[in-house]
Amino acid sequence: MKPITEWTGQDVVSYLKTVDREMWMKIGIVAAGIALFLIVFAWPAWMRRPELLQELKDTKSQIVRVESLKRKRPQWIQDKKNYADFIADIAGRLYRSDEISLLLGTISKLAEESGVQIIASRPHRDTPDFPPPFHLQYKAEYINLTVEGGYHALGEFVSRIESNPKMLRIELFEVSPREGNPESHLATITLAAVTYQPGKEVYQALKQAANPKDKKKSRKKAKKK
Repeated sequence: MKPITEWTGQDVVSYLKTVDREMWMKIGIVAAGIALFLIVFAWPAWMRRPELLQELKDTKSQIVRVESLKRKRPQWIQDKKNYADFIADIAGRLYRSDEISLLLGTISKLAEESGVQIIASRPHRDTPDFPPPFHLQYKAEYINLTVEGGYHALGEFVSRIESNPKMLRIELFEVSPREGNPESHLATITLAAVTYQPGKEVYQALKQAANPKDKKKSRKKAKKK
């Protein structure tokens, strides 16, 4: 028998005539299986090849982003701690709503330590409000003072106010000489202090503003009650 590489068309036809029916059935089954595999699996996969390549590319990009985020995570944790410490420090410098009654006593002590005499003090009218929702927890308290003292004593008084652990701000400072006593001066001072009412009202208001659906749900619950 000739090698397959030397077969002619006539040789192929002659060989096929010698194949029995059982062999043809086996060949048909194998061919049908191959065709079914190509139709069900290979062809759809080939057709979806661009889509699969894009998904693979997107997956690689997501992996790169996740790895980048993992590298930044320690810095974010440190930043979060720094912000929390900063916020806690600022909150500690604000007057609580139940401490504002002690403000005049604090100012009187600072004046005494500076050698300044308080002649008059009164609350400032028309105090502006914080914008919503911060007005729920924060309030500005203004006090008008009239004090008397030497030029250097007044400077010492202002310095002590500005370096006070609690946050006090001088909104107005006017100095005029005392008639008949050039060594003494009168000063008009307007002080501002921010009071803080602890609670979650601001957080809840901001959360509702960011999620209108939550606001609707809370209204529905209120109606049911």
